Amino acid sequence: MSAQIDQEKRVRAWLIVQVEPGKADSVAKEIYSTWGNLQEDALVLIRADVVDGDHIVIPVDAGEASKLESVKAGIDDLDDASVVQVYKVQNQRHTPYPPHAADGFIHPSEAAADTRHARQIIKIGRQRNSPGENPWG
Repeated sequence: MSAQIDQEKRVRAWLIVQVEPGKADSVAKEIYSTWGNLQEDALVLIRADVVDGDHIVIPVDAGEASKLESVKAGIDDLDDASVVQVYKVQNQRHTPYPPHAADGFIHPSEAAADTRHARQIIKIGRQRNSPGENPWG
């Protein structure tokens, strides 16, 4: 059972991580395997996107600031990565609001690559109101 989460303490942020050249894919996988599958409401690491310039961008939704700080500290402890910027979302200043009204998109190759959902039909294309209909969150 999930603990009650106080919305006033909840912190949403984007972490910008600098990685050593050529290490972005392996570091992104390590970050997500460590914090992305916790299955707890107090910390939701949505994904780890490798972007230009040997950086990773990580959207995080934390039940409180200390959870966000623990992820930041853990990433800083990795050999090939360090958090260079934290952009905190101002309280409930995001569009769409509420966040479950956001959309996503699943490409056919992404659906085919996901063995976790092999026995269910994956809707290809636009996912209305992601993460509700988006199996990746």
